[in-house]
Amino acid sequence: MDSRHVRKSPDPLTFWHSSLPSGSAALLPVIAFVLLSGCRLGNKVEYAPARYRVTQYETAPQTLKFCGLDTKPCVSAATNLLPEDPFTVIITDPMVLIEDLQLGESVLVSSEDNTQGFAYTDQKIFFAGETRRIPMWDAGCETFLTGEIEGGLDTNAVHGPKSAGRAALHLTLTRKFEGPSCTDVLYVMYQCYIDATKCPGATEADFAAAQSDVTWLFGSHLQSGALAPEDLPELRSISYEVFYQ
Repeated sequence: MDSRHVRKSPDPLTFWHSSLPSGSAALLPVIAFVLLSGCRLGNKVEYAPARYRVTQYETAPQTLKFCGLDTKPCVSAATNLLPEDPFTVIITDPMVLIEDLQLGESVLVSSEDNTQGFAYTDQKIFFAGETRRIPMWDAGCETFLTGEIEGGLDTNAVHGPKSAGRAALHLTLTRKFEGPSCTDVLYVMYQCYIDATKCPGATEADFAAAQSDVTWLFGSHLQSGALAPEDLPELRSISYEVFYQ
């Protein structure tokens, strides 16, 4: 088994712009221009062009729940265990709403990376899709993510003076494991998690890297108690659900 093929953090999304309105994919590259093209007049910043309106919305994770084996109940957990995945790295505090006043289309983007975001249509946010599949230590076992996010913008919620409101978002994300070798691969991962010397590789550095991959994949579920290490060989999927407000 080759442990070099496991870690892809975060998984690249192959469908990212497909959920945006027709003009929104083209809208994203102009965001940086809108944000950086202000002219300062005294203490006031005038943004150009007038075609685009930029508004900030605060948000933060409020509740988090992890699910592992179907035979075990899901577990509520502290939000500091929230994994770093394609959706969660985009949901920052604040989020930025970019409105194209000419096309009548809007995108809610990360304030840290304004090239990725979610369409905002009819005062609603909705996005669903999956990442590309990658081999997990063996070509016979692949892992990928499926996710769905929905929500809206609440202008009546309590917020700071620089924001127009809060983004209320519900994210559900599932990591799946598919292929004839998955039971064997996940058993090796279980052993590797317990004892680094049982990880694939030839050197201590290899062992440490492989154990780090296992922790990256399952660490939050294990820390929350939704999974025990011995559950790993039985897995076919793990998931979590988080509410932002």
